[in-house]
Amino acid sequence: PPPPPPPPPPPPPPPACDICATFCVIDNGVPGPTAPPPPTEATCGALAAFAEATSPLSQFVDFVCEPVFTTPDNKTCIRACGQGSLFTNDMCQDIAGPPPQFIQLYDALGYGGFTCNMDAATFTSCGCFEAATLAACLPESPPPPSPPPPPPPSPPPPP
Repeated sequence: PPPPPPPPPPPPPPPACDICATFCVIDNGVPGPTAPPPPTEATCGALAAFAEATSPLSQFVDFVCEPVFTTPDNKTCIRACGQGSLFTNDMCQDIAGPPPQFIQLYDALGYGGFTCNMDAATFTSCGCFEAATLAACLPESPPPPSPPPPPPPSPPPPP
């Protein structure tokens, strides 16, 4: 009898695809309460938790923080990455939010009150890239000049 046909080869695994979310604070030298503080490792924990909580697909991805890093253009950044397959492109869009402004991400990291000197990005190694940068913080305008003090009352005329 003829030999049995060989079993079909198993289907190839889906291609691996890495996904990362980054958050940076830009130090442009502007002091004051409008400028956000640089992120820390604790901020990265919040970033990883946000990335894992934002998409229904994230149960398949474990986000791991990388060390805080700085860039030559004075940014302090955090990055959390995970590995999945092609579905990470959908997660990438979910993390960026509609439109990709990362508002929910800033809120989740405790930066919701700041409106400048921040950027965020989410990207995959298989085709998704979303990024947004907020405007640069401006120095606070100086307080208006105080009015001159009133002149002292003149002494009463001598009798």
